[in-house]
Amino acid sequence: MRNRGFTLLELLVALAIFAVLSALAYGGLKSMLDAKNQVAAEAEKLARLQTALAMIERDLEQATARPIRDQFGERQPAMTATSGHDQVVEWTRNGWNNPAGRLRSNLQRVAYRLEDGGLQRITWADLDRLPESLPTTQIILAGVESMQIQFLDDQEKWLDHWPPPDSGIGLPVGQGNELLPRAVNLALEVAGWGKINRILLIRGR
Repeated sequence: MRNRGFTLLELLVALAIFAVLSALAYGGLKSMLDAKNQVAAEAEKLARLQTALAMIERDLEQATARPIRDQFGERQPAMTATSGHDQVVEWTRNGWNNPAGRLRSNLQRVAYRLEDGGLQRITWADLDRLPESLPTTQIILAGVESMQIQFLDDQEKWLDHWPPPDSGIGLPVGQGNELLPRAVNLALEVAGWGKINRILLIRGR
């Protein structure tokens, strides 16, 4: 009996079926890869958000009642914040790491502000600044649409600015515990996450 091979029509049908199956397989594989990449991107965004919130929480937990002198020699309270759209909050924190063992204080002045959708952390190498003191600015979170900060005073009232009018800013260094609020309410509006609220206690009072 003579062996019979495939006809041209049968080969064309087989190739068509293979092409359809390959397209379906590619589509499924592409969907899986897209989903994986999307999950990875969301995980990275979440990690950046958590890192930024942890950094702010750490700085606030280590807030200490140490007023400073600015670059003009003017006395500034241990914590100060403006209200409104261009809100900036600034304070002195303890626990500044010194892995190199340099001769410097373990106190550090830090500030946070929102500019062009980026949440910035600002630090100064000198606690009491000199005219030539320059800050270091780091964007710790992008896509921030708004930032609101409130401060809980000793009368259990939330204030939009700090210090209160009767805080006694002129007190000597070391006598300004009342310049620190009891807690800070931080509200961030972040693209893709919505509004995020954190109430952070001030332990250095």
